[in-house]
Amino acid sequence: KHITILVNESNAVFLTDTSLAFLTDILNACRLNMSDVAIINICQSVNNHYTVINSTTRPQIMLLLGVSPQEIGLPLCFPHFQIQPFNNTTYVCAPHLSNIRDDQSLKAKLWTSLKSVFQLF
Repeated sequence: KHITILVNESNAVFLTDTSLAFLTDILNACRLNMSDVAIINICQSVNNHYTVINSTTRPQIMLLLGVSPQEIGLPLCFPHFQIQPFNNTTYVCAPHLSNIRDDQSLKAKLWTSLKSVFQLF
């Protein structure tokens, strides 16, 4: 479905078990599942520039979870939870999954962004 999720997990190849479970819950709420997305852990990836990632995964939507726009070379800066279109891709940046999982306020902000991005009304 042309959805790429970037994470920053130094302790796992892709995600820790708790982060994977939480992400699965998020995707289910968005009417998606793991087969609908590409997950890239930038800690385990060699070339993390957005142009390389975009040419490989061709995302229409990219979620940056614990990854800043600057870490992937995006030439713009935007705050967490802001929906940011750029070069035919819609970006949403959010804190690390472990931070969101334990904070109701962050969960609500992420859900508001995701509802808009995935048109869940």
